[in-house]
Amino acid sequence: MKTVGIVGYGNMGSSIVAGMRRVAPDTRFVVVEKNAERRESARAAGTELIETYGDFFRESQIVVLAIKPQDIDAFARDAAEFSAGSRIVSILAGTSIETISAALGTPAVCRLMPSLAAEIGTAVVGASFPDETDEDFRENAIAIARAIGTPFDLPERLIAAVTGISGSGIAFMFQFLHALALGGTRAGLDYPTALAMAETVAEGAVALLRKHDRTPSDFITRVASPAGTTIDGLRELENGRFTATVMDAVVAAARRAEQLES
Repeated sequence: MKTVGIVGYGNMGSSIVAGMRRVAPDTRFVVVEKNAERRESARAAGTELIETYGDFFRESQIVVLAIKPQDIDAFARDAAEFSAGSRIVSILAGTSIETISAALGTPAVCRLMPSLAAEIGTAVVGASFPDETDEDFRENAIAIARAIGTPFDLPERLIAAVTGISGSGIAFMFQFLHALALGGTRAGLDYPTALAMAETVAEGAVALLRKHDRTPSDFITRVASPAGTTIDGLRELENGRFTATVMDAVVAAARRAEQLES
């Protein structure tokens, strides 16, 4: 994978370039971007700006489609005569492999679904491929996914679930951390201190799960001693339907993602 083409140098396009630079510093990047400010950002990052779609597709071994979903039709009108047979990695939310393939005239389409954490290389990245995808393209697309996080190779029908637990789920995590910090504030801590503690608690919980390869319930029962503080707190969470509410939030986001599919 010598040259990667990026269509759209917004948050996700720039995150992919930054991530690839960390893991594959010899990769060459060419960029198509119409916005003047983002063009300047791309230039400052050392990418090559290309003005015509013909030159862009000739130069690119793999093309990462990082535009807004609503812009795909206009892009296809301008680019389709040059994109036939290209290898396309799409990160467009709500836009199916079939839609991208038909619009750009190529069967070689991979779909990645990252989250906001791609910015720092720690996103969950759902990755879906057509059954006939060749191994070289699959490996290169997965390498792009690894540059921004941890890839999970899944059937496209599960991409909406990835949105629910990851794309939207990161906001749920922020909401939980905020709530935990507010609880600490109510108990007497100042909010910045409580938030710093909440962040550290979350990091410690994840680290323990990964070190011991156990489920969360294994650790909950270890912390919740008989007639102790934790079991009373857990009871309050369940009085508020905490578990069911989180489950419902993930499913609601996933169902909305399904409704937006085209």
